[in-house]
Amino acid sequence: MSQMEKKYGSSIKGYHCGDATKLQDQFPSLEEKFDMILDKGLSDALFCDEAWDFWISNLLRGASEILKEDTGIYLLISYKLPKPTQEFLQELGVEIGLEWTFDIPLVSNNR
Repeated sequence: MSQMEKKYGSSIKGYHCGDATKLQDQFPSLEEKFDMILDKGLSDALFCDEAWDFWISNLLRGASEILKEDTGIYLLISYKLPKPTQEFLQELGVEIGLEWTFDIPLVSNNR
């Protein structure tokens, strides 16, 4: 965090350590919601569990509650998600108000 503050200034407000599948419990009375949630590896780890759909649903439902409405971004950085997983995320997104874009040109690789 100190390296990020040196590079980007004091706009970085910190971080929170807790159970990401229970975000509503971690932030029960948020006055100001988050601009962005950066997921680098968390969902990949959850996808490895037999009950991955349960854990991912909990994670994303909580995320949708703490992100700013209409402008909040959930940035999921992952290695090539299978089509069925993308479809699951799309269907859940419709239900909870998250919109997904996969395989972004000039950002995604073709591995």
